[in-house]
Amino acid sequence: MSKIIFRPATPQDAQGLCDVINPLIAQGATTAHRTPFDRDRAVHHYITPSDLISCQVAEDAGRIIGFQSLQWWDRENLPDHAAEIGTFVAMGQQGRGVGHLLFAATLKRAHTAGVSVMDATIRTDNAPGRAFYAKLGFRDHHVYRQVALSDGMVVDQVQTLFYIE
Repeated sequence: MSKIIFRPATPQDAQGLCDVINPLIAQGATTAHRTPFDRDRAVHHYITPSDLISCQVAEDAGRIIGFQSLQWWDRENLPDHAAEIGTFVAMGQQGRGVGHLLFAATLKRAHTAGVSVMDATIRTDNAPGRAFYAKLGFRDHHVYRQVALSDGMVVDQVQTLFYIE
C-alpha cells in the first residue's frame, strides 16, 4: 500500500474531486448533493470559492481518494466566524482514516483563519456521515425537517457543530 499524501487542493485536482463525489451522488445515500459535478463546478464550488478557508485532498498513488472543504458560513443560528465543512471519501476508501486525517489538516487551517465553530449539516439518514462527525467531536445542535434538495427529494437534516477553542 502506498503512502497517502494530504495537501491543499489546486484547480488541477478538479477532475479528481469529481471522481470522488460523483459516485457518492449516484449512490444517493450519503450526500445532499443531487447533481453530478463537472471540473468547472468543482473548481468554483470547492477549490476557489470566494468564501473558501480550506480545501484539502487525500492522494494515494497519484489518485485523489478524498477531500474536505471548509467555507465561511453565515447562518442565523450560528455565532460569528462560523464555517461549513464537507467531507467526501471515495467509495471503497472509507475506513482507512482518510477523513480523520483530512480533518486534522482542516482544523489547523480553521484555527489560523479564526473560525469559532464548524457546521456539518447532514442528512439524518446518513448513518456513516453522522458517525464520522460524532467521532470527531461534532455534536447535534438542530434538526431541519423536510428539506427539499435540488432534485426535489425531501429529507431531514441534522446540524452538528464543532466548537474551536
